[in-house]
Amino acid sequence: LLLVTDAGDSSLKVFRWRGGGRPELAFTRGGFGLPWGLASGSAGGTVLLTDCARGSLLRLTLQLPAGGLLKQESVCERLCGPREVALCPLDGCVHVVEHLAASPGRRRLSTFNSRGQLLRRMDGLGLGPGGGLPAGISAIAVDGRGNVLLADGDSGAVLCVGTVDKAEPRTIVDQGLIRPLACPADDTLIVLDAGDHTWKVYRSRKPESAARQEVRKPTAAPLTSTRGRQPQGPETGHNS
Repeated sequence: LLLVTDAGDSSLKVFRWRGGGRPELAFTRGGFGLPWGLASGSAGGTVLLTDCARGSLLRLTLQLPAGGLLKQESVCERLCGPREVALCPLDGCVHVVEHLAASPGRRRLSTFNSRGQLLRRMDGLGLGPGGGLPAGISAIAVDGRGNVLLADGDSGAVLCVGTVDKAEPRTIVDQGLIRPLACPADDTLIVLDAGDHTWKVYRSRKPESAARQEVRKPTAAPLTSTRGRQPQGPETGHNS
């Protein structure tokens, strides 16, 4: 399945893949304030969605492979402008970036366990002037070791916050990026760069360390490059 949040009509659109690798619309779910971030869970059909306008984090259960909605439930309410969201594959923790409307340019990273209980809130990393979270955060991801990664679209960098148990803020990519917009990660880090319309793949120089990354080669990836691929689980995207 391919999932897209559409800010134009405040909806979630779910597409399924048909013969020939072309997606077709399975259903549209409306009624959101401003749906923003999406993260798919390890359990088949489980998807997390942030509603930036209403300050909520929702869990959706989809019917596979048809794509119907089985259940929608609230994980957390009264968040402050939640946008980017990521789910840790190891412990089920949910990481949400809040954009605080009362303090323009201020960001906060909130971490919840699988039951929606708040575990940690971070207002700063201590990496730059003022020590706050970058105002240009454009994406969040969790790698295979549980490290939380943040893409900073303003400075062209990728930051590592560390794990839930051990915060170790550091910059892992500070060269070669112009405006990173997405950064899915597992054993490798893939960054979508809107500055030069490419996707870039990085890997650790040392298997046990994620502090230094090695770029394989920046490669232009046209929209047609994914044609013919049949995803096995939900894919997510945001349309603003």
